[in-house]
Amino acid sequence: MATGAGTLILGIDIGTTSVKVCLVDPRSKQVISRQAKDTQANVPSDLGSEGNKQDVPKIISAINSCVSRLPKDQLKQVGKIGICGQMHGVMLWSNKEDKKAWDCIETYMGCRFEIPKDNVSALYTWQDTRCERSFLDTLPVPQCHLPTYSGYGCATLFWIMRNRPHKLEHYNRAGTVQDFAVAMLCNLDHPIMSVQNAAGWGYFNTSVAEWNSDILQGAGFPTHLLPHVVKSGAIAGTLNQPWSV
Repeated sequence: MATGAGTLILGIDIGTTSVKVCLVDPRSKQVISRQAKDTQANVPSDLGSEGNKQDVPKIISAINSCVSRLPKDQLKQVGKIGICGQMHGVMLWSNKEDKKAWDCIETYMGCRFEIPKDNVSALYTWQDTRCERSFLDTLPVPQCHLPTYSGYGCATLFWIMRNRPHKLEHYNRAGTVQDFAVAMLCNLDHPIMSVQNAAGWGYFNTSVAEWNSDILQGAGFPTHLLPHVVKSGAIAGTLNQPWSV
């Protein structure tokens, strides 16, 4: 995503246990500053060891904390932000016509983002094992190069659809946690997902860069939750206003 006419690039990696950020000078190809923080975001699951969930507000807070510790004079020189993160996982959130899932708290420096817990689900990570083989065998055969595994976004959504359908009633958007972060920073109504993350969800044909929509719809899958897919490295948007951390 683009932020302005600055020359530095802010890189953000949302990992399974920690968040890492760095500032890169593309001219020298050198990392000039970096920060990291453990998210400590794991939350208990009602499925015990089969469930693996994380607290999204804690993850976003860790991002804010890391970025806030980068040198302020260097942050003013940022022109682009690149975000990557843990694959396969899925979270849900609610965007309404007059209100997004995130709150933008106005400060003298810009917008500080806060995430009300009621507006987002937990992040169901790639380590989640709720989709046992017996369950996976009941799912439609995907038309893609990857089989479906537990922890993949579409498999998890199938499980929620069949076992916790009331959860889907509260949300109208879904994506990886990095998709959520991009949507938040760019104030997007509908999330954008890169091709490799879509492949990591399953039911995505990389040859034609399309979801297996017909197959999913035939199985009653909530296809309205699927993010729009773009090429890796595409510009997702711009900062809606200065990001205050």
